[in-house]
Amino acid sequence: MTHNFCRFFLILFSSFILLACHQEKLTYHYLMTHPNALQQAAKHCQTTANQAETCQVVMSAANSFTRLLMEQQQAPEKFGDRILSAQNACVMMKQASSAANTNANAISPCEEVKIFLAVVSLSRPE
Repeated sequence: MTHNFCRFFLILFSSFILLACHQEKLTYHYLMTHPNALQQAAKHCQTTANQAETCQVVMSAANSFTRLLMEQQQAPEKFGDRILSAQNACVMMKQASSAANTNANAISPCEEVKIFLAVVSLSRPE
């Protein structure tokens, strides 16, 4: 009985270890809409000096996000206009989505809205 319990515990423990070590591939879109994950991933890539493809994506997203954040801080009204334009384009795209296919790799206006709002979320007073 003790042997079965130990085996069960070992299998359960190793399953948790495997799940904890599993990390989904970080995409540019995900990082741009999740600033906290982007910040953590960028710190990891900077501290390890990792040149892997994932870190190239992370650093590209970090540069883009920083550029958008600076733009939002320097001209909040203009950035707000960009959000409204992207929202309008998103609505129009959804209305026309049945008529045309869009490029899966391009950032859609709806995704752009999410990115802009993620940028704004970092500068809100708490």
